[in-house]
Amino acid sequence: MRKGLTHTIADRHTAFDYYGFLEVLPNPDIILSSIGRRISAYEDMMRDAQVASCMASRKAGISQLQFDLKTEGVEDRVAETVKSAMSKFDNRYLFDIILNCVAYGYQPIEINWGYESSSGAIVPRSIVEKPAEWFAFSIENELRFLSKDHPVFGETLPPMKFVCPRHNATYKNPYGISALSACYWPVAFKKGNYKFWITFTEKYGTPWLVLKYALGTSQEDIDKLEQQGEAGIQDAVFVIPENGKVEILEAGGKSASAEIFDKLKAACNAEISKAILGQTLTTELGSGGSLAAAQVHNEVRKDIVLHDARIIEETINQIVRWIVDLNFGREVEAPKYSFSEPEEVDKVVAERDAILHGIGVNFTPEYIQKTYNLEEKDFTLSAQPEYTGIPLFRNPGIPTAADFSTAKPKDALDRAIAEAFPAEEQQKMMEKILQPVFELVENGESLQDIKAKLLDLFPDLPTDDLEDILEKAMTAAGLYGGDNA
Repeated sequence: MRKGLTHTIADRHTAFDYYGFLEVLPNPDIILSSIGRRISAYEDMMRDAQVASCMASRKAGISQLQFDLKTEGVEDRVAETVKSAMSKFDNRYLFDIILNCVAYGYQPIEINWGYESSSGAIVPRSIVEKPAEWFAFSIENELRFLSKDHPVFGETLPPMKFVCPRHNATYKNPYGISALSACYWPVAFKKGNYKFWITFTEKYGTPWLVLKYALGTSQEDIDKLEQQGEAGIQDAVFVIPENGKVEILEAGGKSASAEIFDKLKAACNAEISKAILGQTLTTELGSGGSLAAAQVHNEVRKDIVLHDARIIEETINQIVRWIVDLNFGREVEAPKYSFSEPEEVDKVVAERDAILHGIGVNFTPEYIQKTYNLEEKDFTLSAQPEYTGIPLFRNPGIPTAADFSTAKPKDALDRAIAEAFPAEEQQKMMEKILQPVFELVENGESLQDIKAKLLDLFPDLPTDDLEDILEKAMTAAGLYGGDNA
């Protein structure tokens, strides 16, 4: 194979730019460059209510998904070791620290390893996030620690010690893209807006006091009157001569000016929501909207949740890979954690199956797995009661065929009925009567369709045999009752 096909040609060592002369790359974030601050500047922004709310909402979105360890094709001993090691950590904590990379672009996480006393396996003892400003990336895009001994070029980190989730990182920008970078100016403008808004409120929200004095009043008395006016704003008490006047003037016509501040705040909040959540309707209801718009915004949020899920999967699976490497070797297959969306059960199908189950239909495990997307280990089928022929229409006071078959007659009438109408005959008779109902349920297109046709079906049910038996039974009961009266 040609040498040019197996070797990198374009990199920072060969490219014509100044990065080739550096060992550590500066963070290319344009906001941090313009304000001359480090990434800790974004931590201050987390005190803004809108930023904090949106970040909490974005992190909470991941709770909609199911998080499971996939062990197909993995040795049992490997799967058990990984489960035991990772079960010691709270998933919510891991998800939270990993998704800090969305806010800052990258989030270094340190892993301290140790031996598990029960199994002797090498497992993580602690997984702790570290401040992003303590770290930088080399020209090889490798994470380095800016220590006291090496504050400029940083220290090379040992393998399997740090994992660093990143948000939309590229070769050109290994630091990733900080969502808070797009929020910096909206937050700054909102702070300034509040300052001017408070000044406006103090100026025009408080009534003006006008104190009038008579011509010829001395300057000393005028000064005293002014002092009383300033004090009167707080306690509303004035001591003035009999011919003095105090008037209160309201600042009218300023409501439109006050709305400008509110609109600017709303605009800044909307920009923050779009930068972090990708949309605004889940945090800013506004004065209007539509169901279609809400659905579109919800789909955007869903896409972002799935994007965050991939970041978490990659980070945790990297730790899992290291657990397997340290205990079983690099050639051994490792299990993987993954997120999945919970599937909703088809209510119509479930109601149909409940009806069929009620009339004695038993389902196979294969049907349950196929219809409800369940794995064999997720459910068990309990023993089904024997079908008695009339479970849907049974009155608690009326015995069924099973009751007759197990009953012990106590008098001549009971024995006569039991002998004249055996349980097997009753079973066949009821199956014949209800056969049209079974066919309707089996062939019905939906639950509503079955309900609509069920009442029309009853007048045509073949009940002649049942009516004949009931007529004979009532005649026998009457004769027996008269004979024993």
